[in-house]
Amino acid sequence: MKKSLSILFVGLLTVSLTACEKPVQEDAQTVIDNAWQKLASKNAEYTMGSGSLEGSGQVQFGENQGSVEADVDFAFDSSDEESPKLQLDLELEADGSFEGQQGSANISLEMKSLEEKTYFFLKTLGIDSSNQQINGLANAVGVFLSNKWYSVPNSANQLQNNQQLLDAETLMSKRIAELSKEYNFFEVKEDLGNRKYEVMINPEKLQNYLVELSKLTGEDISQADLAEVEQFLNDLDYTLQVKISNDYDLEWVKGEMNIVNPENSDEVIVEFEGNLSDDKTDGKFSLQLNGATPGSVSFDFTAEHDEESVTIEAPADAQEFDPNTLFEFGGAGLGAPAGTTPGLEGLITPGL
Repeated sequence: MKKSLSILFVGLLTVSLTACEKPVQEDAQTVIDNAWQKLASKNAEYTMGSGSLEGSGQVQFGENQGSVEADVDFAFDSSDEESPKLQLDLELEADGSFEGQQGSANISLEMKSLEEKTYFFLKTLGIDSSNQQINGLANAVGVFLSNKWYSVPNSANQLQNNQQLLDAETLMSKRIAELSKEYNFFEVKEDLGNRKYEVMINPEKLQNYLVELSKLTGEDISQADLAEVEQFLNDLDYTLQVKISNDYDLEWVKGEMNIVNPENSDEVIVEFEGNLSDDKTDGKFSLQLNGATPGSVSFDFTAEHDEESVTIEAPADAQEFDPNTLFEFGGAGLGAPAGTTPGLEGLITPGL
C-alpha cells in the first residue's frame, strides 16, 4: 500500500512539474514565415456562399468635399465552373459639392448575373442636384426603370471570352500563390509580445520575388526598375505591425506610411488598420495629402461572409432592356420631343 501511494505521489509530482514548465518560445521569424506560407496558400476555397459589405467614407480636396455610405449584400455560386452566378443588392447614399455644384444621391439596386443574361432591378434613384438638368434626367430614368426587372443578354463571344479570361486568371493565381510561398520578403524588426510583431520589407528578397514574378507573367522588369524599387523602400518612412494566431492566421494588421515627393516636397500620409477572422473583416483607412493641393480621404468598412448553400435564379418577369427607349423617354422627361436628348451635352459636366 505504501509503495502504491509512493508511486502515485511521484506521478502526480511529475505531472505538476511538467505543467509548470514554460512553453518553448517560438522564433519570431518562424512565426512570420509560417503565417506567410499559410496566407500564400489560401486560394478561393469557397464555391458558394453569401455575405455583406458596409462602408462609409469622407473625401475633401480644397473646397471640394463629399461623403458616401454603402451597404452591399452578395451571394455567389461557382460550384459549376461553366456557369458561375452572382447576386448583388446595393444601397448607396452620397452628398457633396464639386466645382461650385452641390447635390446628393440615394440609389438602391439589385443585380443578378447568370450564364446567359444579366438582370437588374432599380429600387430607388433619388437625385437632388443644383444642376436642374441632372434632376430632370434622373427623375425620368427613375420613373422609367424603377420597380421592374430588366435583362441584358450576354453575347456568346462575350461568354467565351469571360470563361477564357476566368480560366487564365485562375491558373495564374495558382501559379503566383505557389511562387509566393517561396519568397517571403517580410522580416521581423521587433517582437512586441503576445504574438504581435513589427515587420519590415527586405529589399533584396522583394527584388528576387519581382524578378521571378515577371518571368511568370511575361512582363519585363529591368535593373533600373529594381533599383527604383530599392530606392523607394530605402526612402520610405513606414511602420507595419501584425498579430498572428497560434494557427498562423493573420488576425490584425496596422500600418503607417509617410511618402515625400522629392520634386515638390508634397507629403502623403497613409494609415490603415484591420481585424481579420474566418468570417469577418473590419478596418479603416485614411490618406492625408499635404502640399500645394491639400486633401484627405478616409473610410471605414466591415465585411462578413458565410460558406452556405445559396440559390440564385433568374427573375421570371424580366423584360429585355432597350437603351433606345430609355433615351426617348429621357428626352421627353426633359420637356423635349420623344426621340431627342436635348441638352445631353450639358449634362456631361463635373459635379452633381
